[in-house]
Amino acid sequence: MASGGVGGGVVEWHLRPQVPKNPVVFFDVTIGNIPAGRIKMELFADITPKTAENFRQLCTGEFRKAGVPQGFKNCQFHRVIKDFMIQGGDFLKVAFSSLTLVLGFYIKGCSGMKVPSSIGIGVTDDLMKGYCLCVRVCNPNLLTYTGDGSGCVSIYGSKFEDENFIAKHTGPGLLSMANSGPNTNGCQFFVSCAKCEWLDNKHVVFGRVVGDGLLVVRKIENVAVGANNKPKLACNAELFTLTYGAIVRQLLTDLEEVDEVNKQLDHMGYNIGIRLIDEFLAKSNVSRCVDFKETAEVIAKVGLKMFLGITATVTNWDVEGTTCSLILEDNPLVDFVELPDTCQGLYYCNILSGVVRGALEMVSMKTEVTWLRDMLRGDDAFELQLKLLKQVPEEYPYKDDE
Repeated sequence: MASGGVGGGVVEWHLRPQVPKNPVVFFDVTIGNIPAGRIKMELFADITPKTAENFRQLCTGEFRKAGVPQGFKNCQFHRVIKDFMIQGGDFLKVAFSSLTLVLGFYIKGCSGMKVPSSIGIGVTDDLMKGYCLCVRVCNPNLLTYTGDGSGCVSIYGSKFEDENFIAKHTGPGLLSMANSGPNTNGCQFFVSCAKCEWLDNKHVVFGRVVGDGLLVVRKIENVAVGANNKPKLACNAELFTLTYGAIVRQLLTDLEEVDEVNKQLDHMGYNIGIRLIDEFLAKSNVSRCVDFKETAEVIAKVGLKMFLGITATVTNWDVEGTTCSLILEDNPLVDFVELPDTCQGLYYCNILSGVVRGALEMVSMKTEVTWLRDMLRGDDAFELQLKLLKQVPEEYPYKDDE
């Protein structure tokens, strides 16, 4: 084994094919009030079994003290350095915050496992001898572990030794142990945002991000930070508009085709829409709508206001009442944005179409949402077309009481 490779070769550990027997865990991440997506991670149990097991148990809640689960529940990323790494895992200090990890547990082939998806704290699942943590941070007063980087605990005690340095920091998306020197591993970890070979043989690499989880890492990486690289938190719309441009730029870097970027933005928006609908219904204090027209008005006047602080005009209804347009009265996502000629096929705000589509689907209305006009593409307005494809009238959403 040389330079992290087998037989004298070099392994690009961030690109290594997934080992089927290795455990997989995931973080469902929120930034402020906005679900940012899922980071799924393969743990390198094949080369660092002790370190991988420590991380796995802190994810699932299997590790307990006095019968109380110990681990990453409500833990936040407390240190973010762009183009370097995001660090988290310090769950030993408690305060109030809203940049929070929501953790679950998944291993292929584990029969009898179910992972709850409700909103709540500490949903216990005896079938998996652990629990899936299904907290979505919509309330800034929710109890959260702030973590300042001083906490250190592990399933083996306060600290444990460096297992080995077989895997190297070859690129973005690698899980590695944070430490304060040799053999001081505990609960803190970091995810690399770039190659950082100067950390080789000093920090134990024990896993990697798989799938499209790296896109979520990029979102965290681009959050504004303050003193000691601690993330600053803002309200939904402000934080989202501040980071959105960085997200789009990173997608254009990571994906080869503009069409794929459009699809990914829509997919991100869809995930936000389906998770925000409960918050929307809870906060908007509205009564039940009677048809798709009233639902569209609520989305335009209340939903978009809650999400981005904007409203839209609903117009261009067809005679059946199943197709209309939303014309945005403002669009903070495009402030100071100008598309280069190489990106003329990009629907820069395609995340909005996904948000609307996801929210409507969660209230039993399958809708096709497309852009008819886009000012970044030379049009005179931002116009979304909503076309209702399928409806279940008795499960329509709500509108303001008359």
